Amino acid sequence: MREFIKSENDLTFLLSKVVDRASSGKFVTIYPQDENQFIATIRSLYTQLKNENGPYILSDCRYLDSRVMYYRYGSITRTDGLISGPNGKVLADNRLPFYQVPNFIHDILPENKTTNVKSKLLETYLNVSARRFSNYGGTYKAINKLNYPVIIKEARAFTGIDTLNTAINCRKREANFLQVLNETKVVPILIDSFVDWENFYLVEDYIDGMTLKKFISIHNIAFIQKQNNSNIAHEYKIIVKEIKLLLQCVQKIHDKNIRINDINTSNFIITPTRVVCIDLEDANYFNEHWLGQAETKAGLTTNSNYIYLSELGKESQKLGYIIMDMISSANYMLTQDDSGQTSINLFKEFCRQYHLPKDLFLVVSSLIDGTESSLDLLANRIPETYSSYNWKNHSKINLSFPIRSEDEFNYHIDDPITAALLRLENPKKNIINHSLDLFVRLAKNKNFINLNTQIEQTCKQESQSQTKISYSIISLYLYKITRINGFLKAANIYAQNICQDNLYESLNECLVLIDGKTASPYVDFTAGLLRILLILNDFGIQIISKTQFKKMINSIDKNFPKNWFYKNGLLGLIDSFIIFKENNVSKITICELEEKLRVLKIFINSHSSNLLDNKTQQGEEIRLVIDHFNSLKNKEVNSCQNY
Repeated sequence: MREFIKSENDLTFLLSKVVDRASSGKFVTIYPQDENQFIATIRSLYTQLKNENGPYILSDCRYLDSRVMYYRYGSITRTDGLISGPNGKVLADNRLPFYQVPNFIHDILPENKTTNVKSKLLETYLNVSARRFSNYGGTYKAINKLNYPVIIKEARAFTGIDTLNTAINCRKREANFLQVLNETKVVPILIDSFVDWENFYLVEDYIDGMTLKKFISIHNIAFIQKQNNSNIAHEYKIIVKEIKLLLQCVQKIHDKNIRINDINTSNFIITPTRVVCIDLEDANYFNEHWLGQAETKAGLTTNSNYIYLSELGKESQKLGYIIMDMISSANYMLTQDDSGQTSINLFKEFCRQYHLPKDLFLVVSSLIDGTESSLDLLANRIPETYSSYNWKNHSKINLSFPIRSEDEFNYHIDDPITAALLRLENPKKNIINHSLDLFVRLAKNKNFINLNTQIEQTCKQESQSQTKISYSIISLYLYKITRINGFLKAANIYAQNICQDNLYESLNECLVLIDGKTASPYVDFTAGLLRILLILNDFGIQIISKTQFKKMINSIDKNFPKNWFYKNGLLGLIDSFIIFKENNVSKITICELEEKLRVLKIFINSHSSNLLDNKTQQGEEIRLVIDHFNSLKNKEVNSCQNY
């Protein structure tokens, strides 16, 4: 029996960078009937294939000096990935990126003896530790003989998408680019390059700093309330310094006629004095006719117009979206609107609401459009310090939403947890969810075993703190309907448990943790807990102080999240602040709510179909929140004028 790759495209994929290393390079697999057939087959094929070349199969053992023949002991007929030993013991047939056999197997090919080969890599460098792997090879950190830290980049032989764009060719080209750029100080210094066994290695100095990706996760103006000018000014100065260094870094590389190509936030390191580009694997010279050239683009740094730009313009567009990401997260909307129009609209609105300099917006917009202007000149256009800029002539956004008649006030909400929360807060609205109705029937019949099973099934994909939020909401709703005290007690316990074990609190923030490191402001976490605490307070139960409650509200006052959904986006935050205003626990104004709705409107307009006209789940949630806002606004005597 045998298996083989049926197309050249499939084989090319198996040699590409992204494929699993343990599966890479396997072209034909033969399953012999017994040991004798195995021995005869492998020896016969060796004479025919010994001069052919191919990548090393990491999970298998190479036969003699052949570069295309490998073998391993593993499961053939079983489909469960298990091996049965001679004593009946069952073992897992793990496909790992190194050769291993069960302890009851002995190699039956006496001629295939392994020999120890000297390794220049291990002889020259100490404390070699892996940082990451791909099918093209690993990246390692080590110490050289002068006791300096270095980065070692490995290129595996015969991996690549074609005969020119191989891992080794790309690494050799990168070594050449590092030499050309040696005096610019914006790339690592090339220390060495050599062939060890069959692979090629590039050694460069270690750059001590943080990746731009990590920097963005720490420094982001969107994390700050827009009324806090001093904090905005502080963060703006830090971010703009790195924006300027980033643009200057890329300009110095371009000045040597080199196009980076793979411009993304993981490939730049920020140090106290410079930004360094650490990956030139996919770089090429401008206007170079290299047949192996691979176009590298990422979903959050390019729009649909990218393919029409010049080589220089493509570099600019990627930089523009990276800078947009450094300021806000508007580039994330490229996943829903690849034209880029929604992203630029959101970014402009962000700059307007945070009073950021108009020149900053114009530079980002110009880069995204594919400008070929000097990056140094563009960097100089961006003000280094923040001064509240007044966007007097900003474009108006129509904030009018359809008004529904009373008989249309039925809302089909698919998620039973969201439906339960909305029913608790909006008793006059008809929130339709059949799963929630089943929970009620089971609770009224005191069929608690089936009820728990149904609720567990609903919450099975949630994190620990999210599950506590969900259980508390369901328990509160079931208590309201059945008046069974056990449900109120359970809701109280879950809420107390979150406040004790799942809160992140600093001087200015208090948020519910998703896991041990990351917190979330949204309805499925912090906003949801706040709304639970309000409902518990109506039942005479107070868990946290008013000061802590206020700090939590301030912590979720975000106008520019990465999406607009109800449970984990802007829509749910808007509805939460409407609830807070109705309960007089927030001083938010109608005007400030309309600022949030301006952003929501931009999100909604990103869809080719009108979400408000289609009875989709998202459309139902949007209409519910808009109706809620219109109802609140109609009650206000002194509503602010439309923006």
